[in-house]
Amino acid sequence: MAPDHRTDSLKCLFLRYFQRWGSALCLPLNSSAENPITSRALLPAIAVVTSCSGTVKQLDEDGKKRKLRLRETLPLNQTSFSTASNSSLFLCLSNGIGLGLGESTSIRIHRYEQSMTNPMHAGLNFENSVSHLQIQTEAGKIAVAFNHLNPLSKAEFILPVGTLIVHSGQFLLEVDPNSACSVIAYKGTATFYQKDSTEREFVAPGKGISISPESVQRFAVDQSKLETAPMQNDSLLVAATEFTRKRILFRHNPDGEQPLQQWILPEKRLDQAIARPFQFKLK
Repeated sequence: MAPDHRTDSLKCLFLRYFQRWGSALCLPLNSSAENPITSRALLPAIAVVTSCSGTVKQLDEDGKKRKLRLRETLPLNQTSFSTASNSSLFLCLSNGIGLGLGESTSIRIHRYEQSMTNPMHAGLNFENSVSHLQIQTEAGKIAVAFNHLNPLSKAEFILPVGTLIVHSGQFLLEVDPNSACSVIAYKGTATFYQKDSTEREFVAPGKGISISPESVQRFAVDQSKLETAPMQNDSLLVAATEFTRKRILFRHNPDGEQPLQQWILPEKRLDQAIARPFQFKLK
């Protein structure tokens, strides 16, 4: 019987594939071996100031004050922001997340790192990189908005009573160091992990949770509906943050590590009246 060369070729192809990838695929789930995907180099990432009003302060990683300017590119890793009364700040992050800080708000960005962007997947709906964002909300109100992050990315918000992992959507976080913290989901989903506990709470669209030191002690959170929880100013803060994330499209930069910025004009700009007081007519 003549040898089956087709079968032999398939066997050789399988052996080559197993020698290259088989050992990685057969690793146990709790293996500490380095994953070639998740170990992709993450570098300090940037954000752009899309709107800034009132008194806003930033402390860089060296603890020095920095004056903010409109459309300025900022490094965010290991930095702090604070707003005074009647002040606000809106940032568009290079991974597609929009952040909005209301008045009398202070946050600390412990980590914001990102891999190089993928030139084949630039857009506003899906992240074209891998990133890790970790923000500690100390006081005030912060809005966050984004569509979909990379499955390997993480958006983590540390509250005095626990940690919130936002998966997607539009959220409003309010922190009062002396009383309860609240989380409201306008769109999307998130998971809240209670401090010093294995308990967790799923936050669904149109819902909100309120967490106080007393509720943490009894391992429970208070649920609320979106219709009665937020005020009008809160809704405006979230809507402005959603608009912020759509102001800039970050593209792959072949000449450097930081992505290129492409500002997006609102569609209303196309409907403006002609600025010139005259027009030409063709004969």
